[in-house]
Amino acid sequence: MNNKKWLNGVLPLCCLLATSASAEQYPPYNAPQSGALSWWNEHNNLRPQHYPQPRNRQQTSPFQQGSVPVISPYTHTPSGYQPRPTYRPVAYRAPQQKTVVSASGCENIKHLAHADECIVDSHANLTGLQEQIRYLQTTNKWKKSGKQWANVSNAALLETAQALLSREKGHSATPLNQGFSLYQIGSKQNTESSYFTGYFTPEIQVKSYPDNEYRYPIYGKPPRGTKLTRNQIDNGALQNRGLEIGWTNDRVNLYFAQIQGSAIARYPDGSTQYMNYAAHNNHSPQKISRYLIKKNYVNGGLSNENIRNWLHQHPEKIDEVLHKNPRYIFFSLSGNKTNTATGTTILPGHTVAVDKNYIPLGSVLLAEIPRINHLGKRTGSDWKMLFAQDSGSAIKGPGRLDLYTGVGDAAERKTYQLTGHHKTYLLVRKPRQNNLAHR
Repeated sequence: MNNKKWLNGVLPLCCLLATSASAEQYPPYNAPQSGALSWWNEHNNLRPQHYPQPRNRQQTSPFQQGSVPVISPYTHTPSGYQPRPTYRPVAYRAPQQKTVVSASGCENIKHLAHADECIVDSHANLTGLQEQIRYLQTTNKWKKSGKQWANVSNAALLETAQALLSREKGHSATPLNQGFSLYQIGSKQNTESSYFTGYFTPEIQVKSYPDNEYRYPIYGKPPRGTKLTRNQIDNGALQNRGLEIGWTNDRVNLYFAQIQGSAIARYPDGSTQYMNYAAHNNHSPQKISRYLIKKNYVNGGLSNENIRNWLHQHPEKIDEVLHKNPRYIFFSLSGNKTNTATGTTILPGHTVAVDKNYIPLGSVLLAEIPRINHLGKRTGSDWKMLFAQDSGSAIKGPGRLDLYTGVGDAAERKTYQLTGHHKTYLLVRKPRQNNLAHR
């Protein structure tokens, strides 16, 4: 009994001294919070001990009452000392600045071993691939899309986007043509290239209340829809229904904002809001350019910019010309950017609208796109990664693509140089033993 009392009094003191010494010589050790073995906290002698790093002699304090003596540290590395090696996992990463081969050296990109060097390196590639993955993960993976041409499953598209994202992050060094199949996308006019147009987001001047200058209403979606024509709407058929979301000073610019399907409303104080597509009036669109040619009002050069300039120069003809297109677009105001048909954020120079009956939404394309400067002049061409994220009522048929170019006048000028036929490929990961790309 006496021995037990003695032990009960001494052991805690010993443990206390040991704990004090350990705390003075070594920093505290934090055991893993998860995944630790069951014996980890049971055997203290198995815990790894930290090597006490040398401190400056000036920081060494004399013995203090109640503390454990501290050994005087070295002021230099002792001879024969071998530091413990530190091992860190290092993943392969592609170079930050990738060498881009000139377009003339990338004509036959489908069969080039250095095809990766032909593709413009852009942060938008990472963003676009992540957006495609996010969209495809919400789809039925076994459903096949683009049945009139591509006929590829969403599972194969998802694997393709994931594999391309891994490449962009530098985790794969396999040449592009070895890991992916490149299917050439032809159009009705040219079996070896796709027909491109461009779309952009225009800016229009808007006020929240009408006045003598800002007298043209911008309408939101009618609650029950409408079959009214543009002529009827322009002549007041929707007035006094509380549908106005703003007023503008230029109905020609409003018309072309409707053609694009979205716009940015800029207010007199400099603030902006996004005008997103809400609905249309259930009439088929008609091209006013055909009417202008038929009436001999203009001769050639019928870009949107030229048509807009002509209308501004002939205000007496605005009603006559615009009403030849009965379709009318309704908008909604939002503080957020326009989303695509897949619900993803639109990416200038990379988001492309497709006919999903031929090219599936969520797919990744590789296309030779004209390089256009800020003046709207073509200076060459680049191979770029495009993302099928949008659709449009005018984008119909195989090889019919509409590339988003951005916001404002500079983006509009790019659309004019973009129009034409350009080589385009659909990327699909090659089938392997354990993937679904062949399905």
